[in-house]
Amino acid sequence: MGLGPCVRRAGVVLLLVAPALACGLTVQASSEDEGNAPDASVPKVPSGSPPDENGGVGEAPGDGGRNDAGADASEEGGAPCEEDTVRWCVPVDAECGSGMQTCVDGVFGACIPQGPAPETCNGIDDDCNGAVDEPCPTGVTLGPPTTKSPTRGGNGGDDKYDDTCPADEALIGLTARVESFLRTIRAHCGKIAIREDRSTIPYRYTVEVTPGTTFPMRGKNTAGTEVTNMCPPNTVATGFSGREGALVDKIVLYCSPLSVTTGATTDAGATFALSVGTSSPLPGVGGNGGGDFPRWDCPGGGIINRIDGKTGSALDSITFHCATPSIATRQSP
Repeated sequence: MGLGPCVRRAGVVLLLVAPALACGLTVQASSEDEGNAPDASVPKVPSGSPPDENGGVGEAPGDGGRNDAGADASEEGGAPCEEDTVRWCVPVDAECGSGMQTCVDGVFGACIPQGPAPETCNGIDDDCNGAVDEPCPTGVTLGPPTTKSPTRGGNGGDDKYDDTCPADEALIGLTARVESFLRTIRAHCGKIAIREDRSTIPYRYTVEVTPGTTFPMRGKNTAGTEVTNMCPPNTVATGFSGREGALVDKIVLYCSPLSVTTGATTDAGATFALSVGTSSPLPGVGGNGGGDFPRWDCPGGGIINRIDGKTGSALDSITFHCATPSIATRQSP
């Protein structure tokens, strides 16, 4: 019948249900084969509620994706259909094996083919390629650190430390033992995840940061007071300032929110980018020794995911490293 490569139910529902709902029309299932009894398993799609990946319609094994819903009222005893009701159908020459009919003056009109459309994030195979929502965000990854800050502190210290957050985590806080300078340091990483909101079409995406890896305390001396500074919820460290002399005296982290921005829709579908928002400082961990050194921020939208340096009886030195985050999608994990 010339149904083409995509006769999956999901492709049918996007092309017919989404436009219909946008126009305030009623959606009604129909049958390709006249005389079929109504199928109670085929639901009407309520306004504002997206269909599932199968379009909300059960698909029997081996049926080739045909729409075998029951006939509508206009085909049962000649009763007219409800004005402006829209139903999906199977036109002979449709590229994706789907089409749309609209009720006018009590009669359903011709079955108008609906061709493939750019893929959007809605749980449906818009472009009829057999995959659903492939350009849509699923997570955030960071590659190896590519930029490092100037080293702060002095040249002493016998023990090296090097703490790198896992690939989907970034620095979100520090714990230290404090006198007028820093005795020890511990890095806290946060796990970065994408949250999908399916209450609207297209789906919306937000970034969530939750506690992740915590490294051991670096440094031998347990004197002083333990102080912890953590970034606010759903933010990560993107810069720092502080005080230094022969040792590292104080560290102030700057934390930024992350957000998913939607770009232009291309022939390949929706596009997305990860944006780093305006940063704000934490109170800082450390004392009043040494002198101020200037604030340093990760360049080019980077975020901090590694610290290294040297310790002895105090925190002798520290360097911060940045990596650039990117969005993982269903087609590009």
